[in-house]
Amino acid sequence: MGWTTKSLLAGLAGGIIMYLLFPYWKLALITAVAVFLIALAYNPQRVFILAFSKITFLLVLFNQPYFEFKGNVLGNAYKIGNTQFSAPENIMLIFLALVALILHFLFNKKLKGSLIEVNRGSIKIGQVSGNSKVEVNQQIKNKTKN
Repeated sequence: MGWTTKSLLAGLAGGIIMYLLFPYWKLALITAVAVFLIALAYNPQRVFILAFSKITFLLVLFNQPYFEFKGNVLGNAYKIGNTQFSAPENIMLIFLALVALILHFLFNKKLKGSLIEVNRGSIKIGQVSGNSKVEVNQQIKNKTKN
């Protein structure tokens, strides 16, 4: 049984349980879809790519342009700003993102070529494989009109 089937069953079970607890079909449908998507996202084969995407999101989120407003209102000074990550935090997050990406490829054995794998005598694209020894027998008959 594949992970998608397990996620679908988990979503269905979550929707049924929610419908038994609260008999509102819209709430049960939302729960079923949410449980399905969460279970699908936490596929054990994709745990490191999920970590990579979260760390990359943090890098983008915390490295927005810096801004700061200083002022004085009714004799009270204020300072409002956005702090940035400094270089050590950025270096550590980049290192963690690279480690997560490398671990994903190591555990899923996709360092050789994840989409197209060319071996001697055969070419594999995904699950499809073919043999390079193809024989073509073709006969051409020429019919002329008299």
